[in-house]
Amino acid sequence: MGFLSGKRILLTGLLSNRSIAYGIAQACHREGAELAFTYVGERFKERVTGFAKEFGSELVLPCDVADDAQIEETFTALKAHWDHLDGLVHSIGFAPREAIAGDFLDGLTRENFKIAHDISAYSFPALAKAALPLLSADASLLTLTYFGAEKVVPNYNTMGLAKASLEASVRYLAAALGPKGIRVNAISAGPIKTLAASGIQGFSKILDFVETHAPLRRNVSIEQVGNAAAFLLSDLAAGVSAEIMHVDSGFNAVAAGMAATEDHDLTRQLPDLKYAAVKSDCDYRHDSMQGSGFDGLFGIFNDSLPDGWGRFDHRIPNLDYENIMQVTLWLTKKIHECEKQFRAAVFNVFACNRDDHAKNTSV
Repeated sequence: MGFLSGKRILLTGLLSNRSIAYGIAQACHREGAELAFTYVGERFKERVTGFAKEFGSELVLPCDVADDAQIEETFTALKAHWDHLDGLVHSIGFAPREAIAGDFLDGLTRENFKIAHDISAYSFPALAKAALPLLSADASLLTLTYFGAEKVVPNYNTMGLAKASLEASVRYLAAALGPKGIRVNAISAGPIKTLAASGIQGFSKILDFVETHAPLRRNVSIEQVGNAAAFLLSDLAAGVSAEIMHVDSGFNAVAAGMAATEDHDLTRQLPDLKYAAVKSDCDYRHDSMQGSGFDGLFGIFNDSLPDGWGRFDHRIPNLDYENIMQVTLWLTKKIHECEKQFRAAVFNVFACNRDDHAKNTSV
């Protein structure tokens, strides 16, 4: 018996077996949930009906989230089959193509902004409001967001604004529904090759960048996101609400430098001090450090380096890349002790040979 046994869950946004909603349906079905599905437009009815049968369901309902009347009709129809609802999955997002490509301002129009926010953000609280009479006392609501809501991601543009609004709605819904025992959360999934993602310009470069820099050195799958979703929809997560859970191989924790240059080429090197944070196999020449005041500076730093970090010696030609991010962050905390020396030293070590080594560096 699975940990969702006896739970009734409504899933929206399932369009293909590559979609995140499909991964969530797989996990929920595996764990014993009874599922219902929605579709938008008659042309998708047969497709979604086929997926529903795959998961042992015949409950497929029309729901255009751009139409409040149809949202109400969806839950009226659902009530004829189910007397309660334990879970709602919002896997819906859309923005016009020109709003998710190139320069942010070039694709920004009032109409594009309205469409992106209406479909991608407003629809979640709208569904929650309509579902409220059916929701059980321990129901769980779940939506899907992306890192572009928190930080600048090339080409995500107007959708990033909409996802930021969606994440805010998670917190406000959690506050509004919490007294009723209803939990509201979101999963911020890493980039996945879904139909929706295919519309984002340069998406393959984002996939490559994440795979290279995420702590786990890999992208995530719809199955992994589905497993996390099943957990949040279950009683195992009874103490979790108002959370944005990242399922992205840890990328959100080390994403410095994701923002692209003005031509949106993720393969270009980052400027100035950020250069060192992403440089692999640092190979600075000893002669470039002469006269930099490093001996005294590193004496100060080495005296107070945390245990287990070893000694930071500028005379060693190859710096330890594994610790360079930690060391850089730690060093910034010491600026107030030796600000002038620190700036000069960091500039010398991290930037003086940038041009000499850029041709051998990859991001």
